[in-house]
Amino acid sequence: MSYEVERQALLDAASTWSSAETDMTTAQTNANAINVTTNGASVIGDMTGFVSTYDDVRDRVATLLGQGAAAMTLIDDTLKGIERQYATDDDAALAQIGAIWSPTNP
Repeated sequence: MSYEVERQALLDAASTWSSAETDMTTAQTNANAINVTTNGASVIGDMTGFVSTYDDVRDRVATLLGQGAAAMTLIDDTLKGIERQYATDDDAALAQIGAIWSPTNP
């Protein structure tokens, strides 16, 4: 695999993680928007703790989705950083070699 293909593969993988992060953030937003009210669950459901338990579970799921999104952002940023470092190192090596050797020099 050529160097350019490897760098593009890093960017493609980063894009995949970025898309997954967007999906997780959307899921978190949607989870936070789901509410159960006493009217929706019944007074008995509220009295037995169903509504508060549901709220606790919903909050936990939303928190986990947010943590997943943050982890995916970290992976995306790391892959992009690796690609940038490869590009920087490659440019520096080309400049160093170019200063020493050129195919047109006698």
